[in-house]
Amino acid sequence: MELYVVGAIVAILFALIIFKSIKIVVKVILNTIIGAIILYVANILLSSFGIYIAIKPIVAFLTGLLGVPFVIALIILKLFI
Repeated sequence: MELYVVGAIVAILFALIIFKSIKIVVKVILNTIIGAIILYVANILLSSFGIYIAIKPIVAFLTGLLGVPFVIALIILKLFI
């Protein structure tokens, strides 16, 4: 009987770890998609000024993670480089 209780506790903890990990992965994927959309809109708006920011996975991830200030920093970097 005690072995079943320990097994149940381990199964519950394992399930919590997996679901929490899946939740984090889904959040990262959604942030990356949002970052790509923000970059796409910025490229549309800035194309008339000759500014284009490449939409790469790492740039989209960082944009989703850091938000609009990161896009502004990319634009400033693009102006000076």
